[in-house]
Amino acid sequence: MHSLGKVELVTSEIQRNLNIGIDMANFFDYFHQGPNHYDAALQTIARAQLIPFTLSSISIDISRREQMLASFREHVRRLVKDLQNHLTSICLGVMKILAFQMDTIKRDLQYNPMLGRRKTLSAQCYAVYSFYGDLVGNKLMTSSQTNKEMQQLYMQTRFE
Repeated sequence: MHSLGKVELVTSEIQRNLNIGIDMANFFDYFHQGPNHYDAALQTIARAQLIPFTLSSISIDISRREQMLASFREHVRRLVKDLQNHLTSICLGVMKILAFQMDTIKRDLQYNPMLGRRKTLSAQCYAVYSFYGDLVGNKLMTSSQTNKEMQQLYMQTRFE
């Protein structure tokens, strides 16, 4: 117990967890505000570097992919358990946003399929799905209902 007026230093770990918690809360706020705020939600998660879905993280060759996943996995391991528990919902939310963007492109541009953007979205979904699978495989998160939803969203966004 701290005596009144005594201030304790905030460690870099506490500060990092606090910043990640704020970014997670902002992500959920943007996500639940709907499609007009999806870009802000994705930018928030990209800035927090919680999930590998940005172009720089998915455009690496196969030999470096495991190294990249390990880096993100280690970032997650350093989070407090309370924050780790929300990462399942964050992965699912990101997949839902990317799937929505893919569906929008398919619907609005059916005569001009915008192949480059669809391939990019598909690659981003693959990166999130792979990372999610990696976290589940390493027992950093689990949720059977989320597993089903993630698989369905991944299959929905595959582009070959």
